[in-house]
Amino acid sequence: MIKIGSHLWILSFLISLIINVVGIRSIIPFLISKKIIDLPNERSSHIIPTPKGAGIVIILSFVLMYHLFLDFNDYLFSFSIIFLAIISLINDLKQLSPIIRFLSHVLATSILLFFWPYIKEVYILSSLMPPWAENTLIFILILWFINLFNFMDGIDGITGTQCIILGIGSMLSIFLLEKESSLILFMQLLFNRCNGYSI
Repeated sequence: MIKIGSHLWILSFLISLIINVVGIRSIIPFLISKKIIDLPNERSSHIIPTPKGAGIVIILSFVLMYHLFLDFNDYLFSFSIIFLAIISLINDLKQLSPIIRFLSHVLATSILLFFWPYIKEVYILSSLMPPWAENTLIFILILWFINLFNFMDGIDGITGTQCIILGIGSMLSIFLLEKESSLILFMQLLFNRCNGYSI
């Protein structure tokens, strides 16, 4: 695992930034040419047609950084994120029913909470509640967080801004607490849905 003061944090950020800027600027003309466009309706927060699906670039860069810079050798976390990204991409191309989307969220969250080996050692609220109660709470919070991002989808820039704010806040918390495991793993779970939004 990367040490808190390591220059690798900066390096991973810069690499991710380059991948996202180049990747998104490259994919947007393709999305426009294929008419993969989100047309505004009465519920939309944007008023002009907007390309959708570029969030897949963000997910690919996140998974790449995860395996390059964090000392984890599992693929369950990556699978869960990519699975959700694919569901989101399919939903961008062809509107899926809310039940299918919700069940995919439940499946990905369940995989992380009950099968991901690293989460079994992470009990942030162990002094306040038993592990089963904490897992239930985290399960509900992750589902809420996923759908919160879905609601923010149509507002230009709000999902990216929220990711930046949450990322800075979590990194400051890690630095101040001088912890490298519990909080970082918890935040990774929360960020599993920073994907698939319209750009």
